[in-house]
Amino acid sequence: MKKILFIFSNDFGELVLLRLFSFGQPMHIHVALPHRLYNHFDLPNVTKILYKNTNEIKTYVEKIEPDTVVLYCGYLIAPNNIIPYSDFHALLDYFNQRDIPIITSDPFLRFYEHNNYEAEGNEFRPYIRNALKRLGERLADYPHIYCVPFQSRTVQTINYSNQLKRDNNIYHLKRKEWTFVLAWEDFAAFRFDDGHDLLSIICPQLEEITRQHNITVNLIFPSDFINEIKKLIPNSKNIHYIEFCNIEKFESIIARSEIIFYWNLFSASTLLCRLYNKPTIYLAKGHMELIYPGFFEYASRSWFPENPPEIIPLTKDFVSVVLSKLNSSSQNDKAAIFQPYYNLLSPVEALSKMG
Repeated sequence: MKKILFIFSNDFGELVLLRLFSFGQPMHIHVALPHRLYNHFDLPNVTKILYKNTNEIKTYVEKIEPDTVVLYCGYLIAPNNIIPYSDFHALLDYFNQRDIPIITSDPFLRFYEHNNYEAEGNEFRPYIRNALKRLGERLADYPHIYCVPFQSRTVQTINYSNQLKRDNNIYHLKRKEWTFVLAWEDFAAFRFDDGHDLLSIICPQLEEITRQHNITVNLIFPSDFINEIKKLIPNSKNIHYIEFCNIEKFESIIARSEIIFYWNLFSASTLLCRLYNKPTIYLAKGHMELIYPGFFEYASRSWFPENPPEIIPLTKDFVSVVLSKLNSSSQNDKAAIFQPYYNLLSPVEALSKMG
């Protein structure tokens, strides 16, 4: 069996991809994690180390001598400010010099190839688009691995899925549970970019869900947003606030929830919703469309090849619209909120294509 070392950025979504790659599989893998993620992933077939710089990675490489290195994600390690860009490029050179094959995940599906460089400036979006384009040119020599059925014309691609569920419990809950998932990137986009007062919009909806419909709500939100909601809805026993949780706990929340809501169409954790056949409703396209206008149309062909997703804004009729969707007998309504999970290569089959 090949010896694989995964090197992670700060992105929690990449932990979902690792869970889908490793859970229940006859393999043992090594994982280098930054501090932000280190305590949020554990599996018996995974050995993990904490890293803060490339020297620590090199020391571990020399210790275990991996057959392949997988970057989760090569496009985010430097932009996440875990290591400088120059150190990241030097690390790639180091792997090349040792003849260690490199593979990377890629949340943007090579979309940066379709964009030109933009005028330099301090504005965030042109800066990050230019940075991703440069990284895309450097990483084009290496295979790219995806958990959606995406094929690139310019790089070798590997697609995989994992049909095994971690939580096989049958839940008989006294109160139904609805779960809202908001990543920090989408929180920042809505709060500072679109000008929407998300706080004043969501709080009435939460009170209606918990008080009028007797439903428990799980809020997997950034801590700043949680603190603001608590000020407006104090002492609510029916709202569970979750700032960070490990993948095992997150998967159990998905397994017992009646429905899950996202502000990002392309969140990696929605793959777990598909795996558990859970209805999923999107409240916005998400930060990836804000960074790359046109990404939604481009990526939907891979993420939603069968049914277009359901996007329902948080308006005063939101709860009644959601309930009508859940109770609808219309096939179109069901197809929009029940997105099927993909049947791709198994992780073991994908492993055979690595290196």
